Amino acid sequence: MKFNKQFLYGFLLLIIAWLGYYEISFFRHTLKWDVIDQYYPWRMYVVQCLRNGFWPLWNPFEQFGYPMHADPQSGVWYPVVWLFSLFGPYTLYSVQMEFMLHVTLGSIGMMLFLQKAGNRQAVSFFLAVCYLFCGLFIGNAQHITFTIAACWIPFILYSFIRLYQSPGIKSALRFALFGYLLLSGGYPAFTIILFYVLMICSLLLLVNNRNNSIWIRQFLTYSLAAVVLLVLASSALLYSVWQSSDYLSRAEGLSYKVASFGPYSPQSLLSFLFPLASAKEFAFFDTDISMSSTYIGIIAFAGFIAFLFIRKSPMQWLLLAATLLITLISFGKYTPFHKVVYSLVPMMDLFRFPSVFRLYIIIGVLMMAGIYFSNNFRIADFRNTLIVLLLFAAGVSFYLLGAAGRFPDFSGWNSFINALSLKQAFVFQGFFQSAAIALLLLLLLVIKDVNTAKKWLLIAGIAEVMIAAQFNIPITAINENKTRQTAEELKTKAIEDFPLPEIRPMILNNDSGAFMSPFWRNLNLFKKQPAWDGYNSFQLKNYIRFVDDEKLRNSQLQNNWIYFADSVIFFHDSINTDVSRKNVVYISDMNRNNFPLPSPGNNKFSLVAFNPEIIEMNTEISGNIMLTLMQQYYHGWKVYVNGEERKPIVGDYLFMCVPLHEGDKNVQFRYENKPVKNAARVSAITLLLMAGLWISLSVKRKNN
Repeated sequence: MKFNKQFLYGFLLLIIAWLGYYEISFFRHTLKWDVIDQYYPWRMYVVQCLRNGFWPLWNPFEQFGYPMHADPQSGVWYPVVWLFSLFGPYTLYSVQMEFMLHVTLGSIGMMLFLQKAGNRQAVSFFLAVCYLFCGLFIGNAQHITFTIAACWIPFILYSFIRLYQSPGIKSALRFALFGYLLLSGGYPAFTIILFYVLMICSLLLLVNNRNNSIWIRQFLTYSLAAVVLLVLASSALLYSVWQSSDYLSRAEGLSYKVASFGPYSPQSLLSFLFPLASAKEFAFFDTDISMSSTYIGIIAFAGFIAFLFIRKSPMQWLLLAATLLITLISFGKYTPFHKVVYSLVPMMDLFRFPSVFRLYIIIGVLMMAGIYFSNNFRIADFRNTLIVLLLFAAGVSFYLLGAAGRFPDFSGWNSFINALSLKQAFVFQGFFQSAAIALLLLLLLVIKDVNTAKKWLLIAGIAEVMIAAQFNIPITAINENKTRQTAEELKTKAIEDFPLPEIRPMILNNDSGAFMSPFWRNLNLFKKQPAWDGYNSFQLKNYIRFVDDEKLRNSQLQNNWIYFADSVIFFHDSINTDVSRKNVVYISDMNRNNFPLPSPGNNKFSLVAFNPEIIEMNTEISGNIMLTLMQQYYHGWKVYVNGEERKPIVGDYLFMCVPLHEGDKNVQFRYENKPVKNAARVSAITLLLMAGLWISLSVKRKNN
């Protein structure tokens, strides 16, 4: 019976998710912004590589080529992306299905976590619906790595409680598997924060159970086993990130100005009642519109407010204090707390957006609301809380009504919502919230029985949060483009496999420019033409050095992306560009004696292969010449001339150059990176063994 009820609640979450996100789930409109400009083309590329039999390690089409496998946000190591490769190309339908998969699973994980944390099953289900439509899922719909993190973190918290309550190999396996899904697919900041949260929780549990030596030994043993399994499963990703540390600019840490960008500003607290307004104006909220919402619905928020006034246990006080501290950190530059964490806590200087902390605000608030509804609900107290919220929402609406001006004409819900100003958004949603709260108060006046009142409140709360989601989805989640029309047009224009690209000046291969709406960045992944730029925060140091040197960049981009250098100019610390010369390469003076200088001759090449693993050409060389390939040099690149390895020389800070001599007929640039491939094999074997052992233990337990 318990299993059937749990299954029923999970099925209801699926139905509610599909209905509440109907614009996305039924493919009415495309997703927007970063998910279209970054994550979709990256995943499309990874799936294309897998389906064509290539390792999706190197991306030759952006930023003069870069090690895609070293970027945790690329999806290279994420099993969900691998699964999509089994069913065909990764399309616009795929990315919308992936979004729906994660928001649905995230709500199921939240239900399991809240239930395991001690809340009643119905209350956990209700709060899971609130989580399903929370400000992070809707506000950050464009950031699929945020969505992935918000999906798996509840499962990890659930697994941590299981590991605490019943230490064992199955609990360790569960924790490691969900940990890998977060690490390989989520935005890294969430993992870093969660690491410290779980470390603090573990210390508190050890102190609290200090007299139980048997439990301590078991907990530490299986916690260590979980960590070891997680590290082994993540071998490929961790090694790739470590390997990139010598090349990566961000590995040295971000400046505080950069790290503090995108806070959850104090004024963003208004999003608990006015989420529509939080998506309207950067100037007022002083943060990106995707970073400003923590909406969880009126009833869940009212439950949290009511929780503040009940008698609390020490652990409940600790939960409240921790949520408050995380809130102060999420404020970024508005308080000193974020600066202290940034300065003193390792790894906290590696990511932007203090607003990522707001996920833990949402989880903390939902936990406290769950405590109230499960154990402390009183009609009179809750009614008083709703009256306060009604007075605030109505007061703000009436105060701004005169200054809001004339509302836009209604020509459709999505266009109307997008056309509202900040003040109009406050007024419009304020009146909606006031009406909703008034109906809830009326419900509490009619129904006197506590359990019946709570049941109907939770049902009304589900309807309210689903309706409220429709206020923000047109702004932060969906485009005006129709999914079917866009997908069909993209299918006719985008190139699916890896043909030989046109050899032309690199300046023509920029990443922006006209293609088709709504796509405007990372376009060369569709065109399959190597580009010198790309919309990507993952950038190697030498790439930044080249691009920031405007004089050098403008000069060298006039060359074809692969060319013979007629002359070599040596430099010491930095390049002094001769803008009047073409087909020239700048090489560090330390390589002066490694090759003969170019000499005149009739030299030709023809491209015969271009894919993620090999760039090959046949050559006719009549003298000494320097062949320059405008792909970044990185660990794992090998050059073979006539089948024999020849060490490449780095030109212009980052390109691969190889000296050729008369008689050289074939040149192959191969991205091999065997250590990463071996680490990937360790990861794959570990994941398969973990999954197999978990299934085996589950079947054995069921049979017993």
